[in-house]
Amino acid sequence: MQDRDIPLTESARSREVRWVSERREGQSVLAADVDGDDWLIIFGDFPAEPAYSLYVRGSLSAAFNDWPSAWSSLPSR
Repeated sequence: MQDRDIPLTESARSREVRWVSERREGQSVLAADVDGDDWLIIFGDFPAEPAYSLYVRGSLSAAFNDWPSAWSSLPSR
């Protein structure tokens, strides 16, 4: 997991995203299909790590603490 913040791009932050809860490899994650790309949120061990890490097409794209308001409500884990 990431130990420092990697900011979300403004494009990602302002995009409307609908997340669904899933279990992958034994952990709770959030998944979304965004324009044909797989987006995945993995929950961090906050405050030692950023609260959320965003993976796009399998690569780390951002690590952050504040849930974007344009994204669907944060589902319970």
